[in-house]
Amino acid sequence: MVAVVYTTAGDLTVSRIGVGCYALSGVYGRKDPDTFRVMLKRALELGVNFFDTADTYGDEAEELLGEVLQPVRKDVIISTKKGTSIPFSRENALSQP
Repeated sequence: MVAVVYTTAGDLTVSRIGVGCYALSGVYGRKDPDTFRVMLKRALELGVNFFDTADTYGDEAEELLGEVLQPVRKDVIISTKKGTSIPFSRENALSQP
C-alpha cells in the first residue's frame, strides 16, 4: 500500500492526494450513492484528508459528502468553489472549454 504524503499550508496539514467530488454530481453517467460512499470512506481509511467540491455539483453531492465526512469533520479539509454563473447540468459540464 502506498503511504499518503502530507504537506502543510499555514497551520493545516493536507494530504497531497485529494478527492475531487465532481463525479458525485453524475456528470460521468449514472449516479450511485452507495459506490460513492464506499469510495469516500476508503479514501479516509487510506489517510486522504482533502476533498474538493463545488455548489454546482448539486445538493445531493454535497449532502453525500457531508454525510460521510461528518464523523471526521474536524480532521478533514474541504475545498469549494462558490458562485459560478452556470448552473450544473451534464450538458453544461461537457460543453465547457
